[in-house]
Amino acid sequence: HIFVADGANGKSVQVTRTPVLATLVTSIDWTADGKSVIAVLVPDGRGAEPKRPEIATGPQVRLWTDGVKAAERNYWSLLQDPHEEALFEYFATGQLASIDVKTKAVKKIGAPTMIQSVDGSPDGLYFRVTRVLKPFSYVVQHSSFGASEEIWDTNGKMLAEVTKRPIRFLTDSVRNAVATVAVAEAGA
Repeated sequence: HIFVADGANGKSVQVTRTPVLATLVTSIDWTADGKSVIAVLVPDGRGAEPKRPEIATGPQVRLWTDGVKAAERNYWSLLQDPHEEALFEYFATGQLASIDVKTKAVKKIGAPTMIQSVDGSPDGLYFRVTRVLKPFSYVVQHSSFGASEEIWDTNGKMLAEVTKRPIRFLTDSVRNAVATVAVAEAGA
């Protein structure tokens, strides 16, 4: 939750009724007038956390090439299966909101989505929102998943798409260099 403290008397007051969703966005923004905070909240009506199926939905296959260096790094925190994809989406989907500090009124901005980052304009009228896009990957971390950086108004209407990028794997030039080295090593 968000609490605001009065500097004069040191007392704090809880501003949010709905918990903050601090999965990907772990900070809040103040509007320039100091009257509101911008935060990502747990969406209303969010269902129960996805449960792991009792029976596997398919085999788990991992393929490594012997004698060849892998083009991608291996991280311990990668998604492993469809259940973990469902968990990621569940815990990353949040509601962007503006919360009036005095009245505690919440103005929802747009629909719940997987928000990776948000920056409000000083006047609180526009937001630069970076959303995580599907599909997910089992070979790169969530920070390399596809993303769309957008400019939103106070209703959550997208006014402009600044950038849209697919999942980031190694660049083709690096991938080609790794392949060339692998071929050269194989021929040596």
